[in-house]
Amino acid sequence: MKRILIFQDTDNIGNTIDLLAAAGNMYPDEAFESFAIVIDASCEPLAGFFDHVIYLPGGIVEPYDQKGICEILANLQKKYEFDTILVPATPFGRMAAPRLAKRLHTGLVADVTDICRKDGKLEIIRPAFS
Repeated sequence: MKRILIFQDTDNIGNTIDLLAAAGNMYPDEAFESFAIVIDASCEPLAGFFDHVIYLPGGIVEPYDQKGICEILANLQKKYEFDTILVPATPFGRMAAPRLAKRLHTGLVADVTDICRKDGKLEIIRPAFS
């Protein structure tokens, strides 16, 4: 079973739910276990969508501390061995995702607009500039 972590970095739950739908597009024919991580926020509605919601209380890390949050995400990766980590394309997500990818020695695809499976292969759509 695949494991997917989705990072919630704002109070906009819609971003997180959209990323959960994208995860479903990534693994349409496979069961996956979904995890959401929420830092210092009350997001009870997420519990109905995700298999697991990891709440980190305030004081463990500041809400927009890239270094601290990436350290927490890297430790969660060691513990749970996620197959995929999704981060919303918010200003903070665009700063934190590359830092996390470097720390985990993995690839990164940014500003994705669509994800699907085509002929058994993962297809990721993103805008091209110039």
